[in-house]
Amino acid sequence: MKIIVQKFGGSSLANLSRIKKVAQIIKKTLKEGYLPCVVVSAMGETTDNLLNLAKKLNPAPPERELAMLLSCGERISASLLAITLTKMGIKAVSFTGSQIGIITDNNFISARIRMVNGDRLKKALEEKTIPIVMGFQGVSFDKEITLLGRGGSDITAVALAIALNAQRCEIYSDVAGVYTEDPNLYKKVRLIKKLTYDEMFELSNFGAEVLHPRACALAQKYNLKLILKSSFNKKGETMITKDLEFEEIKVKGITHQEDLVLFSLISISKKPKCLHQVISYLAENKIRPIFFSHGLPEKEKFDLLFIVKEEDKKKCEELLGKIANEVGWKKILKKEKLASFSLVGNEIGQGGEILEKLFATLTKNQIHIDGFSLSPNRITCFLPQKNLKKTVKILLKTFQLVNG
Repeated sequence: MKIIVQKFGGSSLANLSRIKKVAQIIKKTLKEGYLPCVVVSAMGETTDNLLNLAKKLNPAPPERELAMLLSCGERISASLLAITLTKMGIKAVSFTGSQIGIITDNNFISARIRMVNGDRLKKALEEKTIPIVMGFQGVSFDKEITLLGRGGSDITAVALAIALNAQRCEIYSDVAGVYTEDPNLYKKVRLIKKLTYDEMFELSNFGAEVLHPRACALAQKYNLKLILKSSFNKKGETMITKDLEFEEIKVKGITHQEDLVLFSLISISKKPKCLHQVISYLAENKIRPIFFSHGLPEKEKFDLLFIVKEEDKKKCEELLGKIANEVGWKKILKKEKLASFSLVGNEIGQGGEILEKLFATLTKNQIHIDGFSLSPNRITCFLPQKNLKKTVKILLKTFQLVNG
């Protein structure tokens, strides 16, 4: 039995005509001799609409009730798709995450999968019935509904592909795969036909929304073949693999993030565990800094800088107000409307060639940045948001990432 997992995002299921299109893709897969296990997201903007309803009633809804509410979106798309396939004469059955035994930790909103039971899933496949699994959700050891975080249907799909020993996992969205930048914002960008897991992880983690970074990391751990493609056209696809292009160091793509906020804690007295305290407090409040810098001490004083997303700004302000006396700084500086761009490619952060070319281009075009960070496969720069689009356009041409 040749099994593949196919995941369809919200844009692929946004209305009834698109659900019928997805059903045709599944039918074609069957004709090709594969038995698909299907994972679905909620239709279109359903999850955002449900979240907005909750926040109109309570700006800080209880996480348990929020998980219960937001898990409803996938129920609609899964059952509608199963109904459509049945009308076409194809046996199909919908399942919640808990029904197929996706067991998670006890985090309601950003849970991590601990195990996949999968008995009902395997039984359906043995009976040649297509399982339509509701992505993004599972059940905790305490038998509570949990969510895997925004974009978590990708994680569901990869986890099921591993549990079923599937031949591959296909992620369908409204674009044909990964481009050298967002094709909805930048003209003439090119489709990237092949990326390593490491490159895909960096692109996902720093702005590209075609694949959840946790899904990419999980696929890499088990060497699962991943293919990203469009449910609307056949203009190509992107394959995610462990294979490297021999000794080639080049920028594969650029990704970006907007609405970032820089907090600078100025002149903190040097104390044991001070840095540990700040990082721990951020982690406890589920605030993940995109950038963190510890300035060198001078006269027993040092500065701490970190950058977070706009959505975490209020939580940061409240947290810093609570720990001001404990940590003790002279003043706080806050800079809003920042953005980042990240160049991604195998080993581009380890040599000087790409860095030199990047900063020469920024200097030539009089583009000021507020800071940068490196990993082996990524170079990220932070700059005023108003300069982002102009900068990315220049870099796309500089690193030959556009057509024409």
